Amino acid sequence: MTFQRPKTQDMKTVFIPCRAVVAPGPISEAILKGVKEKSVCLVTTAQFVHMLDEVKKTLEDPRLKTEDRKQVTVNLGRPNPGQVLGCDARAACGGKAECVVYIGTGRFHALRAAVEADKPVYMVRPTGEVEKVSKRDVMAFQKKRYARLSKLEDAGTVGIVVSTKPGQEKMKDALQIQSKLRKQGKKAFIFAANEIKPQNLDGFKVDAWVSTACPRIAEDRFEKPVVDSYEL
Repeated sequence: MTFQRPKTQDMKTVFIPCRAVVAPGPISEAILKGVKEKSVCLVTTAQFVHMLDEVKKTLEDPRLKTEDRKQVTVNLGRPNPGQVLGCDARAACGGKAECVVYIGTGRFHALRAAVEADKPVYMVRPTGEVEKVSKRDVMAFQKKRYARLSKLEDAGTVGIVVSTKPGQEKMKDALQIQSKLRKQGKKAFIFAANEIKPQNLDGFKVDAWVSTACPRIAEDRFEKPVVDSYEL
């Protein structure tokens, strides 16, 4: 199969960040009231990363009582400090913070942070709700991962998915994975698509998928198990 990149090499591309318009006050107040640990590591997604400095400033405000004040860490992330991606949770790791506080919606990034950092993780919604990621949630997340890897090991035919979207295309990784799987005696084929979703892939005669695109795709409901490339 020959992969052709879209003919956009000469086309100028402008990436415009999309930031959530929410007040940081309820978020800071929720952390002060709902997070018991003294030292915290703040992480978030691209939509809320612009708020981290203000939240940090509020949590460390010297006017707060000593017992209420937090020690805040914002680690290097990609591409911004404190930012986590589906494929990169480095901002949640390292440092001496007792816990990680994820600001955002959804559970995927918080679960990834809990697995990678091996620390308590709190999810703080933009509206102020606080929820702690339970050990049961982490175990369930890990069990799903191990189950997918086990099914991939038993698979005879594997489809390797490549996204053609700018910034996500990992054909080089896909070719390396294809070579590795073929050495294991498996049939391995590469599928390139702009939109990677169940209705575009279900129906192909493969036993399992390996995705080189966003890791969150592995959590979608496909007919066959999907393993993310970073898990191999």
